[in-house]
Amino acid sequence: MLDRGLRATFRNFSTLFFVVAIVLVPLNLVVTYVYRDAVRVREIETQIREFETEEILGVDADRLDEADRARTIVLLAELLLLSVFLGAARKVFDDDDAGLVPKASTALARGVVRPRLAPFLGAPGVTLSAAVLAGLVWLLLSRIGDIASEALYDEAAWAGVGLVRGLAFAISLPFLLGPVAYGSLGVKGVPPGEPTS
Repeated sequence: MLDRGLRATFRNFSTLFFVVAIVLVPLNLVVTYVYRDAVRVREIETQIREFETEEILGVDADRLDEADRARTIVLLAELLLLSVFLGAARKVFDDDDAGLVPKASTALARGVVRPRLAPFLGAPGVTLSAAVLAGLVWLLLSRIGDIASEALYDEAAWAGVGLVRGLAFAISLPFLLGPVAYGSLGVKGVPPGEPTS
């Protein structure tokens, strides 16, 4: 099932990518913009935390803690949005199965109206395998992106960091959403879009 789900995911990857990117890239960019001062000093964060009473470039330990709390809230929001994204992925596969061209905006609208959570629990083996794969892709992209964003000068660092965070999720989540949504389809045994007889 995971193999078929991944084949269906690769066939519809661009649509699944945009479904996630439309929401998570702007969300991460807004948060990093609000805390751009904390992002600017990310390379000396340890030193700032050691000198709790002093500011470096206008940032103190309290501001770093505030930025950490904001990142945690964003992460929780991203986890809560998984049910919306799964509903959207299901719409992508339904349209593909019907011979239509899946659209990210239509799929996202369906996901908002009809979020899905049960498929995550329906096939725990597929969900766990897909989650591990998506996690590895996210980790790899995050590390590469962090290294690449270090080249940006301090005033623009927030844009690079926010873009990396949003894109890492937008590229990795389809590897979770695709197999799980595919497993919830009514027609089993063939990838969506292929004839059943």
